Amino acid sequence: MTLYKMTHTEPPPSLKPTMTERRRHQRFKAPEKTLAITPNIIGQIIDISAGGCELKYIDNNGHLPTEGVMDILANDAGFYLEEVPIAMAWQDQPENSALSTIMIRKVGLSFASLTPAQKERIDFFIKNHTLGIA
Repeated sequence: MTLYKMTHTEPPPSLKPTMTERRRHQRFKAPEKTLAITPNIIGQIIDISAGGCELKYIDNNGHLPTEGVMDILANDAGFYLEEVPIAMAWQDQPENSALSTIMIRKVGLSFASLTPAQKERIDFFIKNHTLGIA
């Protein structure tokens, strides 16, 4: 049996209210096979909103840049959106475990400078393919 232990770095108390206030968009559960693809990692999108998404991925020392682009693929829904501009909002700090060398990480990404067409496609995906409020 492989055990995974996740820990999150707590922000300073002065930042906690602003982090909560920054979330302006309702988040929705993504279908299980919804993927985020960057040049260095492939991750599973856990939830998505008009402003960003949360994903989990296996950390195999692939560098996830603080800014860049990703593709969104939901094969079961027949949905693909390429070159979505992203900026890292947060990343967890997993605890190393002697029981496993595999680390599963979570990261929050915000969408940055979306084109009107990208906004429309993300809105379409949320309305037609998500699984309810996250």
